[in-house]
Amino acid sequence: MFLCPSWSWMRTLKNRFLNSPAWHPRGSFRHICHMCLCLILSKTLVYLCRDPKDTFVSLWHFANKVKAKSRGTVSLEEAFDKFCKGVSLNGPFWDHVLGYWKESLERPEKVMFFEFEEMKEEPTLHLRRLAEFLGCPFSPEEEAQGVADDILRLCSFDNLSNLDVNKNGKLSFGVENIAFFRKGEVGDWMNYLDS
Repeated sequence: MFLCPSWSWMRTLKNRFLNSPAWHPRGSFRHICHMCLCLILSKTLVYLCRDPKDTFVSLWHFANKVKAKSRGTVSLEEAFDKFCKGVSLNGPFWDHVLGYWKESLERPEKVMFFEFEEMKEEPTLHLRRLAEFLGCPFSPEEEAQGVADDILRLCSFDNLSNLDVNKNGKLSFGVENIAFFRKGEVGDWMNYLDS
């Protein structure tokens, strides 16, 4: 079971981020627990789900990149045990994903649920769905001019991971931006886990 952070934390979240001008017209919450949705359901929300095996491997690599050097690395076995027990800042994987999936079924006008693997297979289709969900579908002229292709190129893993800000920048709490980029591939778990 995952307990949502304290009410004071949630009030801070709401006051500092949701009510800030920076949120509008769009905001960004990465990995907020679905139980905190009461704070954000007045907004539209896009949730991107990933295969749990790839999620785990990605999380393990990320944790070892950002972990303090004095603590050493976390073994794959230890990380797997914690992942399976739901020990995470985001709570148990299935609670997190299923919570958003359920919200997307109950409030499809507010919550769009995407699967990473499907997006990788048909990126143009999913970009069009996203544009429609956000209320800004592509016009026939934009379609003819290849705007969707331009957006896909600009938002591609290769392009984003090679931007100077992502190769050299840091977040305010010291984590290097490059830690958020590894491979952006489907199925890399097979290089680490037995099926």
